Amino acid sequence: MKSRKHPNKLISLFIDRFYLLNWVYWRVYRGHLVTDEYWNYLTRSYNNDEAWSAHIEELDALVNYAKSNNARIAFVIWPYLRNVSESKDITSKVSGHLAEKGVILLDLSRRYEKRDPNELVVNAMDAHPNEIVHAEVSDLLHQALAPWE
Repeated sequence: MKSRKHPNKLISLFIDRFYLLNWVYWRVYRGHLVTDEYWNYLTRSYNNDEAWSAHIEELDALVNYAKSNNARIAFVIWPYLRNVSESKDITSKVSGHLAEKGVILLDLSRRYEKRDPNELVVNAMDAHPNEIVHAEVSDLLHQALAPWE
């Protein structure tokens, strides 16, 4: 899936030469469309039996590899920070499967479900966690891994 569709040639003439038009196009107009496309893609993928089966095979392979090499393994389950409550179906599906495997698991859904998404992400065009969220998760992960010390 492409995350950024380029405008047609006529529009490109303007947005490539004028900063304000470029900003409006990518941040305001395209930003919302791409976000919706990505969320729909994720939802379809996790509700597709074939895709879900492939995903759990990959997760199981990671867990089995760690066990066969006597390595410790832990998982951090990130919700979709732009819409944490709607992503709970997905995160709970992944968390439930991993919990059955008995691994250390840090599911962040409950922690962030009542927070404003704008306070969690880098910016309107980047839904990755910001530096504050990374610091919080670092502390949580340190606590979760304390038994390993």
